[in-house]
Amino acid sequence: MQLKLLIAALVAIFSTPAQSRTCAWTNAETARVDRAVRSMFDALKVDDRAAFQRAVTPDFLAFEIGRRMTADDLFTVIADSHRSGRVINWSIGPMVIRGDCNLAWAAWNNEGSAGIPPNIAPRRWMESAMLRRSPAGWRVEFLHSTVIAPSPAK
Repeated sequence: MQLKLLIAALVAIFSTPAQSRTCAWTNAETARVDRAVRSMFDALKVDDRAAFQRAVTPDFLAFEIGRRMTADDLFTVIADSHRSGRVINWSIGPMVIRGDCNLAWAAWNNEGSAGIPPNIAPRRWMESAMLRRSPAGWRVEFLHSTVIAPSPAK
């Protein structure tokens, strides 16, 4: 009987990831997740491929402009837009962030503008991301962006 209890206890201990027993979500973690999301947009804004790759996971996936995109796809679409003269201004609002030891998600409104000068128009997006902790810190694994339709003129 004692052997069965010992085996059951060992199975319970070793089937639970060690980190889940030792980590605690803090305001500092929330700030790190916020910074990770913003660093991805910062890299896209200046077409910095190396910084973008550091900000996302190798298997990054985005749902953007009605398409499923890899990290390379998203980076290329944005960089090509910039090369064609399009300006994209992002202004990420406050984030709602939740997380645990190795995964986090964030949601925010992005109030910005886009277009080819002088025809730059206000744009609004609802966005969310899922992040994974890596040895180097939090990295974006999934991004979803939906354009908010302009309000009808009154």
